[in-house]
Amino acid sequence: MQVIPAVLETELAEIQRKINLIGPATHWVHLDVGDGSFTKQTFEDGPRLQAITSGHANSAAHTKFEAHLMVTEPWTLWETWLSAGCSRFYIHYRSFIKIPHKTRSFAVNNLINTMHTHEGFEVGMALEMHDSITVLNPFLSKLDCVLLMAIDTIGAQGHRFNEQVLDKAKSLKTVWPNGCVSVDGGVQDLNIMRLKEVGGDCAIVGSNIFTATDPIAQLKKLQSMVE
Repeated sequence: MQVIPAVLETELAEIQRKINLIGPATHWVHLDVGDGSFTKQTFEDGPRLQAITSGHANSAAHTKFEAHLMVTEPWTLWETWLSAGCSRFYIHYRSFIKIPHKTRSFAVNNLINTMHTHEGFEVGMALEMHDSITVLNPFLSKLDCVLLMAIDTIGAQGHRFNEQVLDKAKSLKTVWPNGCVSVDGGVQDLNIMRLKEVGGDCAIVGSNIFTATDPIAQLKKLQSMVE
């Protein structure tokens, strides 16, 4: 199981500080992106991040970046973050909820197919606590990964872990054993082992790492617990 640090900030300087701090110690960094509508958080200026992300991607650590698009219209924004150096994307099922049910699956599949035209590029779907994993059925075979939110309100760090996500992750791995299942929200020392036990592949961790006295030591501690 892999532990991926999550950066959720609105100020570029703080995003850069966290990436510079944790980047050399991890293969992946999770960037939370908000448009101020889908969530209260607003940060969608991918071009300004390009110098930061490209520097780490080309470093000895070869850090990769994944973008969690908490936005109303991911189809208008994802290429901006592709240009910023992200090589994995999570789009939310809720972003498509206003599209009529009859054409919703077509819209989702169309975006996934478009994103997959870029070689070496991974596409994932993010589900919130209220979303059933059955909504993935029409396009699960085309996804590289699924992100299960473990908190009731997305767009902020420090919220309590909802244990119902454990059954959700276990059920998803049962029907999709070779897929990559990530869990995001409230992950810490006290519950990360339970994620591994139900088959989780990646744990996305934000505040538990960055509020620690030594963030790198905390990242290494979490990783050692699930290796």
